[in-house]
This record gives sequence, C-alpha cells and structure tokens, in this order.
Amino acid sequence: MKKKSSLLFLAGAVALLLLLVVFILPVAPGVIRSITDPVTNAVTTEVYRGYDVVLGNLTINGLQASSASIAAFTLLIIGAVFVAFATILCLPNPEGSKKFSGFLFFVAGLLVLVAGILYICTVPLSELEAAANTSYSLGWGMWVAGIAAIVAAAICLVFGYIAMAKKRK
Repeated sequence: MKKKSSLLFLAGAVALLLLLVVFILPVAPGVIRSITDPVTNAVTTEVYRGYDVVLGNLTINGLQASSASIAAFTLLIIGAVFVAFATILCLPNPEGSKKFSGFLFFVAGLLVLVAGILYICTVPLSELEAAANTSYSLGWGMWVAGIAAIVAAAICLVFGYIAMAKKRK
C-alpha cells in the first residue's frame, strides 16, 4: 500500500516539474514573424516571446492578448494548483484522500490538456494581423511548453484514473 501511494506522489512531483517547465518556457521565443520583401525576396524575421503573445505586450506593434491565450494561461494556473493540492494530499495517505487526490489529478489533467493544446494552437487562435508578405510560425518555446503540458496532463489523467478506479477492501 505504501508503495502505491509513493508512486502517486512521485507522479504528482513529475507532473509539477513538467508544469514548472511549462511556466518557464514561454519566456523563450514563442512566435516568429517572417516578412518577405517582394522585390528582393529577402526574409526578415522578428521573434516574439511566448508571454508577449499569451498575455499581450502593447509596446510591440500593439500586440494584444487573445481570449484563447488568456484562457489557456488561466487553465494552466488552475490545473497546477490542483496538481499541487493532489500531490500534497498523497502524503498522509488515508484511503479517502487517495481517491480524492485521484479525482483532483484527473480534473487537473483535463485542464492542463486543454491548456497544452491551446498553447500549441497559439498562432491560429491569436489575433496577429498578417499582411500579404507576412507569415507567423510557432517558436520552440511554445512548442516545448505545449508538449510538456500534454505530457503532464497524460501523467495526471492516467494516475488519477488508477487512483479513482481502485476498489476499497
């Protein structure tokens, strides 16, 4: 019994570490803007940080946050709080708290999964205005943040389901 509760605690700790990565990586390049000169076909690139696109930064070409980006960030914060609370509940390990901890892991996994998908879909969902010779692509910071969020969500969903599905003796 002790081994299973420590496994659930370890899964929560790994999910929290991945969520920490998700919170840190939008500081890296999030969106890349490529402008092609129609005369010389030279390409000029501008790099926007992930948080500039997610939360908005009016000093950069009036870059405003989209509602989908704000929703993703909010879901990520709520999911991280749920994972932290579920991980803390794994410590004393009374039987009832294990099932509740599993429920919190499962709900947090759903929230973080949606946030990870929205992070990967930042460019199509954002309100970036593209001219005829301008294109936007997702930078590596948002790619890795979205993938880390999806992996953390998978860990939470699997271990949350296992903890909830276990029958009482």
